[in-house]
Amino acid sequence: MFGLQVDNATYTRAQVSADLRDIRITLQSVVTGSYSPEITLRNLPAGTYRVSVDGGAARTVVSDGREVVVKGVRTLAGSGRVLRIVGV
Repeated sequence: MFGLQVDNATYTRAQVSADLRDIRITLQSVVTGSYSPEITLRNLPAGTYRVSVDGGAARTVVSDGREVVVKGVRTLAGSGRVLRIVGV
């Protein structure tokens, strides 16, 4: 079963495609000021994924099919920021 955990922020909306290859997470700050979320995805299909925020510069992460942690997302401010994870 697919699992999503967000640390250092919360999410107000998650859109996940049926094949788990396109995920959009709308983030909300839980602190005043800037934040750097950490996203843990469980049972994401094995492969390479592009990760971006609000359509900005993308970086890649690799899933082994069990668990992948997305760290180092640029420091964000405010709410309504959309983190997108797309299979390549």
